[in-house]
Amino acid sequence: MKDQILWRLLVATALIHLLFAIWPGIDIAVSRLFLMPDGSFWLTGSRFAEDIRMPIWLTSVALAAIAVVMLVVSFLRGAAAETSWRLWAFVTALYVTGPGLLVNALLKQTWGRARPMSVEAFGGTKLFTPPFEIAGQCANNCSFVSGEAASAAVMVVVLALCFCGALSPNMRRLAYLGLAGLFVLGAGLRVATGRHFLSDVIFAGLFMLILARVFFRAFKVTAPQTAGLLAGMRADVMAVIRRGQNGGVTAPTEPDLLQDAGLPELDGLAMKRQI
Repeated sequence: MKDQILWRLLVATALIHLLFAIWPGIDIAVSRLFLMPDGSFWLTGSRFAEDIRMPIWLTSVALAAIAVVMLVVSFLRGAAAETSWRLWAFVTALYVTGPGLLVNALLKQTWGRARPMSVEAFGGTKLFTPPFEIAGQCANNCSFVSGEAASAAVMVVVLALCFCGALSPNMRRLAYLGLAGLFVLGAGLRVATGRHFLSDVIFAGLFMLILARVFFRAFKVTAPQTAGLLAGMRADVMAVIRRGQNGGVTAPTEPDLLQDAGLPELDGLAMKRQI
């Protein structure tokens, strides 16, 4: 109840929903801006659009895969892990629950909203329906909400959390603006190609932000320092690899070897004096 960020996100979602409920034609009007005289959408089949879309999509997929790997690594390392399992659990849960379950398994398969290129207003045969109205105009992989916009939103949240914490306040603001612009670019391509309505990408982003805030608090995540995070990830991965090479036994350190040999543990200066 005291989480003002979560409440603001919920209120923003409710107000934007009200806006589209009162003026559902906003979706048609915005999509019409990208309609060409021949009836096709502006960037449909564009190589340029694909060259922008695919790196965003692949980066998001890579972040999800890295999070799963690091979650396993952090559990294998246990208390010795240099990166927090909470961070990797947060990212993994966000990807699985957000783009995975909520968007692709639930909404896109059951909501039945036709994509812009399929509705009558743009030469198709399907009826246009508002974003929150369950319809029967699409059988599966439907328009509400955008899966790629949801993945882009999660990617932006993860990058902001993992790599902006160590920046100065001014640089952090610039980084946040750049990441927000990246989301707008990726989501905008889905509208410009006629694959999604404006409301599809807006609510995809809002839903992911709400889930991110819920999981952030649930897992008690703290923003990591960029340099420490990257170094810790490398250390944890290398430790697990060495452990695997040693048959699951952690390699002993130098003091351990000295004790096993019955020798006293000596620091570097004492060793030099003895020699």
